[in-house]
Amino acid sequence: MDAAFDVVEIIAAMALAADSVAHHCTFHAWRVAILASKMAQKLDFSSNVQVFYAGLLHDLGAISLDVPLKFFPTPRDQMKNLALLEHPIKGSKIVAHIPGLKEAAGYIRYHHEWFDGSGYPFGLAGSKIPLGAQIIRLADAVDITCRDINSDEVKKMAFLVGREFSGKIWEGFLEVLKDEEFVTAFSEDQFLPELFGEIERELPKLSVPKGLRAVKAAIKVFGEVVDARHRYTGGHSQRVAFYTEQILRSLSFPEADIQKAYWSALLHDIGKIAIPKAILDKPNELNEEEWKVVEKHPVVSTQILERVTFLKPLLSTVFHHHERWDGQGYPRGLKAREIPVLARAMAIADAFDAMTSERPYRSAISPREALREIWRGAGSQFDPELVRGAEPVLNRKERVGWGGLVLHPLA
Repeated sequence: MDAAFDVVEIIAAMALAADSVAHHCTFHAWRVAILASKMAQKLDFSSNVQVFYAGLLHDLGAISLDVPLKFFPTPRDQMKNLALLEHPIKGSKIVAHIPGLKEAAGYIRYHHEWFDGSGYPFGLAGSKIPLGAQIIRLADAVDITCRDINSDEVKKMAFLVGREFSGKIWEGFLEVLKDEEFVTAFSEDQFLPELFGEIERELPKLSVPKGLRAVKAAIKVFGEVVDARHRYTGGHSQRVAFYTEQILRSLSFPEADIQKAYWSALLHDIGKIAIPKAILDKPNELNEEEWKVVEKHPVVSTQILERVTFLKPLLSTVFHHHERWDGQGYPRGLKAREIPVLARAMAIADAFDAMTSERPYRSAISPREALREIWRGAGSQFDPELVRGAEPVLNRKERVGWGGLVLHPLA
């Protein structure tokens, strides 16, 4: 296992997922990372690799936004929205937990500061803003202004020198524009994956701990990003992972399958990142059209995760975790043993945690009541054999998960 390679792939997938929320467009995060990296290179900035990854994840903290960032064109507009005002800090805190990216987290924290002190969240000015954050500020502003970085519209941004960014940073950008081959490739989305790969290969290797520890940390952060999308799902992925793992252990599944199911559960709802908050947080029952949107999330999850090579073995479990034993589930309507066994186990854990957690349209029920509901669904919604195996796990008076946290003690 190449931990650095795996973590980089997770970061890239995470960036695309966040981009779909903050900008409703593909590749903004990749474009900011690529342009910022090229600028850092022209400026002989030694922390180029940290600038690159900060560019990729600069809007991770905007995951809870209701509308795209383009609807808030000025700092004044952005500072009126609490989620936007806080997103550099929130994103920085998330990224700091990804192995090897503490410096990048600092750049993200300050990437909306303006050179004249009129930015946010701290109102820093001049040299008090880290150079990496200044580079990302300009790369971000350029890409939002126009997809063609060599356009007259972008060049007119020169009037912001001394206000939004320094003359030094602007000169670095102008040096990038002299590379005609790069500018041509950068202006066409079809060339971006190849360009992204070239830039990433040229950079120094990301320094992360060897082995699974760094990879696990990155996966955990990825799962938490989705849970942070709205206030009713905080910790959901972690709890589903814990319950799934315990159910499979009680049934003496092989360790490799348990690990696969655990990681799948951490990432099972990644696709919900594409569901509008108006649907996720709706205070009453969803209508038919809204359900159709929700039912797409396993498909979107797999589309995001398939970009990460070593996560491909998880795709089947993630894709099928909403299938039902009686064939009335989604997205494929598989039934009984047609459904992958790890997905069948996760379905029980997912339903149990959903029932015992608050939702916008209903209150949580007690773990004891939830277990009774699970039994009522045995043979229709759930695999009856797995329900029998799950009962000792879900019936415990205490379920201790991450960090000693007690998860839904049985009433």
